[in-house]
Amino acid sequence: MKYFYNPKSLSILIALSLTMWGYLVLLSSFADPRLADSSLEYAEMYKWELPLLAISLFALFYLWICSVVDCYKHSNKAVGVFVAILWPLTYFYSLHVLYHSLRNRTNRL
Repeated sequence: MKYFYNPKSLSILIALSLTMWGYLVLLSSFADPRLADSSLEYAEMYKWELPLLAISLFALFYLWICSVVDCYKHSNKAVGVFVAILWPLTYFYSLHVLYHSLRNRTNRL
């Protein structure tokens, strides 16, 4: 949870969790034949794509858990339920935490 409040590590976690989505968009823009069915399955992946997927999913899961826990810590139980059910809201909540931690850091200087 300590990485969730550090702006540098939170930025890295957000970027890592978005890498697989960006990679899929990149592959679709180059019309990769593996994406003919609009999905990239385990059997179709190269060996170096598997660690990328694992890191991306771990970062997303970590952000999701930290977002839900942070919502409950700050008495935002309704927001915590929405984040728990609709996982894409994790990105918005993480960016909200990042914005406020950066703003608080610049106000202290």
